[in-house]
Amino acid sequence: MQAMKDLRTCLLEYSPPMLEAIAQGWGITVRSSELEGNEEKATVVQSLMQRMITPEAVAQVTSGLTAEERQALAQVTQHGVVPARPWTRAHGAIERMGGARLERLKPWLTPSTSAESLWYLGLVYRGYGVVGGYRGEVYFVPPELLDLLPRPTPARAEFRVEPRSQ
Repeated sequence: MQAMKDLRTCLLEYSPPMLEAIAQGWGITVRSSELEGNEEKATVVQSLMQRMITPEAVAQVTSGLTAEERQALAQVTQHGVVPARPWTRAHGAIERMGGARLERLKPWLTPSTSAESLWYLGLVYRGYGVVGGYRGEVYFVPPELLDLLPRPTPARAEFRVEPRSQ
């Protein structure tokens, strides 16, 4: 597995409507129309990042997740990065949309899958990488967030020792 992008890089790559979606999920009001220049976008990304790496904010956002969303997030946090196909097969597809369509439809208001909900909250990101023998599209959590998200506890095998009869 290779290192994934940091949170700042991920956010800077997004269109203004996507930043608006993520900001809304974290309780910050941003209008995509206000993000016309790189300077404004960088300022919003910095503010959003500061909020997103606050343990209290992470706890608040994750407490609102459904059981299915928690399960989808747990799978990514357990491994740090997961191959896209099996993860989206299990937790739903994330429809690809350009900035204009995002702005028009505002799909973050009614995400259709658990994966989409996590995507529009900025908890998971898409990239390309290597996971075991797999090479291709992956979903990951940036390291700054990964350290703050609850990690699933591995299931402990239960067994019983019984005396052997002679």
